[in-house]
Amino acid sequence: MAKQASKLNDSNDSFLLLKKVYIDFCYHKVTKTCIFLLVISQTTFYFLQIHFLLSHLSLELLARYSTIMMITTVALFGLILSFCIEKNIHELYEIMGEIAWSLDEASKKDQNELSQTSRKINNLNLYFLEFLAFLIIILLPVFGDEKNLFLCILVFDEYFGEWAFIPYHLYFIGFPFLCYFSVQLCFMFLYATLHLHVQIYLFNNFIVKMATSFDFFSDWKKIHSGEYQEEISRQLCQCIQQDVALKKFLPVSVP
Repeated sequence: MAKQASKLNDSNDSFLLLKKVYIDFCYHKVTKTCIFLLVISQTTFYFLQIHFLLSHLSLELLARYSTIMMITTVALFGLILSFCIEKNIHELYEIMGEIAWSLDEASKKDQNELSQTSRKINNLNLYFLEFLAFLIIILLPVFGDEKNLFLCILVFDEYFGEWAFIPYHLYFIGFPFLCYFSVQLCFMFLYATLHLHVQIYLFNNFIVKMATSFDFFSDWKKIHSGEYQEEISRQLCQCIQQDVALKKFLPVSVP
C-alpha cells in the first residue's frame, strides 16, 4: 500500500473521462461563454412559455405540456447551479488531489476490479452522450413537427410571427446542450463519490495489511522489538492523518 498520500492527476485518475467531459470541458473559458449565452436564451424562452401558459390557461395545455415544462425547469436549475459553483468544484478537486492515495501498490485483483468499474461508468457516460446526439438529430425540423410535445412552437408562432424560425432553431439547437449541462452536477458528484469510495477502500485495505504485515513476529518479539514499535507507530499516524482528511472531504463531496 502507498507509503504516503500522492497527488491525484490525469496519469493515475481511474475516472479521467468523467473529469474531462464534465469538469475540464464544461469549465473551459469558451464553454463557459457558451453556457452563459445558453442560460440567457433558454431562460428567455422559458419565461415566454410561462407567460403564454398563464395567458391561455387551460386544462388541455397543462395536460399536454406540463411534463416538458417541468423537465425544462429542472434542467435550467441544474445548469445555473453547476455554473455558479465552479469555484467550489475546483477547490474540491484540489482537496481530492492532496489526500488521494496512489493505486500503484494495490493488489492486481483490486486494480482489475477498479478497471471494470471504471469501464462501466465510462460506458454509462458514452450512452448518455449518444442519447444527446440522437436527440439533436431527431429534433431537426426535417423529422417533423414537435408542436404536440414542445409548447415553444406555439409561443414562437404567436410572438414572433414570420420570424419564428429564428428562436425555433435557437431553442432546438440549445435544448440537447441544456440537457447535457444540466446533468453535469450529477456526474461531478458521481466522480467525487467514486474517488471517495476508492480512497475508503484503500484505507481499509491498508489497515488490514498493517495488522497482518508482522504476523511472522512472535508476540514476545512484537513487545520488545523497536523496529516493530516504530513501524506500527508510523503506520498508525498515517492512518489517523488519512482518516481526518477523508472526514473533512466527505461533507463537501456528498450532497
